[in-house]
Amino acid sequence: MNPIVSDIKNARPAGKVMEANGKLYRVAQDCSTRYGSGFNINEIVSLTEDSYQERKVERVGPRWDNRILGMPTFNRDRKLTVIDAPVWRSRFSASLRRAAGALAALAAFV
Repeated sequence: MNPIVSDIKNARPAGKVMEANGKLYRVAQDCSTRYGSGFNINEIVSLTEDSYQERKVERVGPRWDNRILGMPTFNRDRKLTVIDAPVWRSRFSASLRRAAGALAALAAFV
């Protein structure tokens, strides 16, 4: 049999299975409000050919900056940790910054 998780808050993988302190953890995206709005850290409590059980240990979301749209990825290997965090930005504000930079450069010559 194949272990299956079908909950929209916990099914989609967000990184590799990790081991810490003799326990296995699976990181899963929370897609209940949007793609990868955050991720859950789940302890794998049973993994056999016939069964799979996990329990949610923690939910992690981008609460420190309202421009961050989500956190769909978390991976860790030895001393390297990788978190994917798409950020909302206005195309208009980027165009405005480029125009302001061009005007400042022009003003330097005048």
